[in-house]
Amino acid sequence: MKIFKKTPFIIAEAGVNHNGSFNRAIKLIKEAKITGADCIKFQNFKAAKLVTKKSPKPNYQNKNVGKKITQYDMLKSLEISESKYFDLVKACNKNKIIFSSTPYNKDDVIFLNKLNVKFFKLASIHIFEPEFVEFVIRFDKPIIISTGMASEKDVKIINDLFIKKNFKKYFLLQCTSDYPAQETEANINVLDTYKKKFTTNIGYSDHTTSNLSSILALSKGAKVFEKHFTLNKNLPGPDHSSSYEPKEFKKYVNDLKICFKILGSDKKKITNREKLNFKLMRRSLVSTKKIDKGEIISFKKLEYKRPLQNNIIPSYEKLLKGKLKAKRNILPGEFLKKNNTI
Repeated sequence: MKIFKKTPFIIAEAGVNHNGSFNRAIKLIKEAKITGADCIKFQNFKAAKLVTKKSPKPNYQNKNVGKKITQYDMLKSLEISESKYFDLVKACNKNKIIFSSTPYNKDDVIFLNKLNVKFFKLASIHIFEPEFVEFVIRFDKPIIISTGMASEKDVKIINDLFIKKNFKKYFLLQCTSDYPAQETEANINVLDTYKKKFTTNIGYSDHTTSNLSSILALSKGAKVFEKHFTLNKNLPGPDHSSSYEPKEFKKYVNDLKICFKILGSDKKKITNREKLNFKLMRRSLVSTKKIDKGEIISFKKLEYKRPLQNNIIPSYEKLLKGKLKAKRNILPGEFLKKNNTI
């Protein structure tokens, strides 16, 4: 999964924040690139195949678009024709940002495969649709799947499906399906469970209103991140108010990339900057009194002083055990070195 080797891999979730406007979708692509995001993701669906005409809207959608419009009519207004998606892919290629889109039925998957998407990003609802996930697996492309609204048992069912199909190119994203999500419900520690019981390919779909939970997810080893992206929070629509505008998203990207550098390596070693300092900051052993030739050297006649000497004593362990002797007379203020100890 080459494209995910660049860590963190950050997806600007434009979703339906184009409001059905192709021109706004193009603008979202350009702005996402400026923020430093690695990928911009849309949602391709047909309302008639996603919901029934009388399907009620979730609470957050009632709050954001009002109760009068049905979920079907709302989604219908947010569709972009399939022919336009070819142009969106071209725009992404031109702006050097990866195109992605979430499919909601099998026809969507087939269509996205024709667009040569690099991976499939599945929504949290697909956790509960193993048959659909199995269909997506057949295309043998990486799968990123969110786990909102799911229990550990639900996640295990999907993870077991991946194992059964010997499919290893997948990421499990912790997600809280609320818009916006409360930070106290982010439950970032569940990523430890995913690593222990399922896979180390983990990520986080962030619906909170700050960067804190994503930064904590990064510290847990999350490699893929997703956050909603809009041009203007005040635009009408279900997701704008819980999305980041370009300036906010740019800070989100920068914060994650800086924190990734701060986390560094799991191997303890002397850094390049420390190498410039350690000789002058570390100390060596210096005699406080004369030590006669053949005398067992004791800490009673020693103290630590800067700088660190290149030619330090051969065996600190021998000194601790009282077995280090003076090879010659050692004067007060003289460093212990290989040439004056045995």
